[in-house]
This record gives sequence, C-alpha cells and structure tokens, in this order.
Amino acid sequence: MAALIGLLLPNMEANQDILALEQWWRIFRITGVLSTVAVILMSSTAVIWHISVGNIIIIIGASLLTSWAMIALVWFLKQCLGLVGWWASVLLLVIQIIFAQPILAANSVTTLMRQLLPLSALHDTLQGVIFAGDIQQGIVTIVIWFMALTIFVVGYYRVKQRRYFKAAIEQ
Repeated sequence: MAALIGLLLPNMEANQDILALEQWWRIFRITGVLSTVAVILMSSTAVIWHISVGNIIIIIGASLLTSWAMIALVWFLKQCLGLVGWWASVLLLVIQIIFAQPILAANSVTTLMRQLLPLSALHDTLQGVIFAGDIQQGIVTIVIWFMALTIFVVGYYRVKQRRYFKAAIEQ
C-alpha cells in the first residue's frame, strides 16, 4: 500500500507560505485516511479468528502506525530522490518483508535486523496478539519508526523552506 501511494503521490515543492508541519499534514491527511480505511478493512477479518475486541484494537493500531511509517519512508525518499527514491523505497520494503520471515533468525545479525525493522516488529506484534505473546517491544519499535520518519519528512520541508528564504534574502 505504501509503494502504491508513493507511486501515485506527486513530488511536491515546499510551500513557502505555510509551516513545514502544516504542509506535511495537508498531504498526510489524504494518505492517512486512505490507509486507515484499508487497515480497518484488513483487520476486520480478525473477528473470524475469534480475537477479543481489545486485541483487535491493538492490531488496528499497530498496523496503522506501521502503514503510516512505511508511507512516510516512501514519501521521504521520493521527495528527496524523485523516482529513484521510490524505487529505493520499494527495495527497502522488499528487504523488510524478507527479514520479517522468522526462518531468518538463524544468527545474531538477522535477529538484530528483525528486531529493528518496522515490518518485522509488526509481524512479531501480530503474532504476540494472536498467540498471547509479548507485544511491547514491537509496539515501541513501530512508534519510534513512525516518529523518526515523520520528523525526517517535516525536516525535509523545513530545510527546503530555509533554502528558499535564504535565496530570497540574498537577492
């Protein structure tokens, strides 16, 4: 879903009249609403699995934050690098999907990668919710990735605005 949104999202120039966080919000609210609807529709099948309502809310929340983090990753790379950034983000998403497989937990490097990547954290969180395991580490990893990538996107817009203002002052 993040790759498709990144493909459809055009590169946007930094608007000089509004705050960087407000510019992020103007674009993110569209992708955020679309991903919220998609995550709710995907998570609605959890009722079939006879999962409690509290756990369904955890599934929706973790899936939504991971979706938003992946959208922010795709968006940041596409804004910085253009179409090359979109391809790089798709490659990163594929690598994360590969590392999310529990079979790869054979050595310490792949185990560390599994613990740090957001899609692996989502996989571990969903398994923890469904099979009554530990979910705190996965949720914390997802929240950290979401916050960090959002800060990167807002920072990107802020840097672009500063360059514009600096160029305007020098003229």
